[in-house]
Amino acid sequence: MKNLEEKLDKDFEKLRIKPRIFHFVGDNLVFPYAGITIVSTAKYSDYKRVLKYVNRAIDQTSFSEYHNTGFLKLRLNDSTWGAAICDKRDVFNRRLGRVIAKGRLLKRLREEVK
Repeated sequence: MKNLEEKLDKDFEKLRIKPRIFHFVGDNLVFPYAGITIVSTAKYSDYKRVLKYVNRAIDQTSFSEYHNTGFLKLRLNDSTWGAAICDKRDVFNRRLGRVIAKGRLLKRLREEVK
């Protein structure tokens, strides 16, 4: 996994992008999930702004959709964000979250270039 993260970092360097990483863990922050990792390319991103965006996306997700994190992933992944969502049944891992979120963001950026 370390090699994969290094490869992703090199790909971001080629694009001249320095992504910012945000981890949200805990029942109060991201209920009903164990944790969410966001990788952002936006220069204006800060912890409070990103948390507000994440909470708005969770609020827009209906209760029946909580069991399918795909709905939230669609809301959180766009051209300036990459998101990795850890379900309550899983153990939150920062490194794995970073790799997944970076990969999703890089995929979106590559799709925009095409």
